[in-house]
Amino acid sequence: MINVGSIITGITRGFKDMISWVSDPKNHKFVLIVIVVILSFFIFRQCGTINELEQDKRVSQSNVAALTDSLVTTVDELGNVKSERGAFQARNRDLRQLNESLSETVDSLKNNPIIVTRTRTVVERDTVFDIDSAGEFLGDNEFRITFESLDRGDWGVREIAGASRFRVIGDTTITDIQTDIVRDVIEMTITTGFRETEDGMLRIFATTNFPGVQTLDVEGALLDPRLYVSRDEVQRQRFGIGFQLGYGFTSDMRLSPYIGVGVSYNLIRW
Repeated sequence: MINVGSIITGITRGFKDMISWVSDPKNHKFVLIVIVVILSFFIFRQCGTINELEQDKRVSQSNVAALTDSLVTTVDELGNVKSERGAFQARNRDLRQLNESLSETVDSLKNNPIIVTRTRTVVERDTVFDIDSAGEFLGDNEFRITFESLDRGDWGVREIAGASRFRVIGDTTITDIQTDIVRDVIEMTITTGFRETEDGMLRIFATTNFPGVQTLDVEGALLDPRLYVSRDEVQRQRFGIGFQLGYGFTSDMRLSPYIGVGVSYNLIRW
């Protein structure tokens, strides 16, 4: 049977012993160290909470901007077409509230992607003239013309090849026309990425130098916002002022533990 009186007596005795130890002047140095360590812990914890709140605020502002943003397309002096719009920062369960179609794309993917992007483009090229071709008589008034066009540059490749068959009746009538495209190739490079604006917003862009390309839409999301930290925030985290508990040199170049307040440059952060 548990003796409640003995437990209370033990707790009371322990409390008195602790008060006695703290009251002893010989232990005041250690008491001070313990107090500073505890205060430092709470200060660091509070700073971490503030940083998380600031990041959540920045992420929310960026998502609101992405919701109301429209696609912006520019062409530079080299002919590169760049289209961009605001990007989202949200886990997939929250992304569904921001962009349902993009969230469905994430659901269709496997291996838990960290970043998802989606680009929709259309290619409209000029008419190709003087295509290399060759005619062939097949007999019984039937003819076939084969054609092939290859256009290659630093922008990519455009290739088309095929054959047309037809029958000639009399001098002017052409019937049974049939054209087959046997090769239709478009090779291009589309570069996508994320960038940070001056006000800390996250944007996704898609750029290509393929002639005649028009980006109809580009969407993207960073599915783990903790992976994105703005440059300004990184710089702020490098420097700090606060309580310090460490081991260093004294004025007479002797190693000694110390407690104090100072400015520090953080090599490792957590």
